[in-house]
Amino acid sequence: MSETVLHQAVDFLNQQELLECYSKRCPSRGRPRRMLHLHEEARAEAERLMEPWQRWLLEHDPVTT
Repeated sequence: MSETVLHQAVDFLNQQELLECYSKRCPSRGRPRRMLHLHEEARAEAERLMEPWQRWLLEHDPVTT
């Protein structure tokens, strides 16, 4: 999956107010990192979609860089 697609997915979830986002500085890692947590009310749907998503990944063998 391209980084662009990943960012679009994160932006979509954020617009739907399904993510908690905050910055966290990790020791010895330089700049602060963007931390993301899926809201609890979205977790069941995300888990339901995991199996078809994993099946799609196996069938399509996308580039993961």
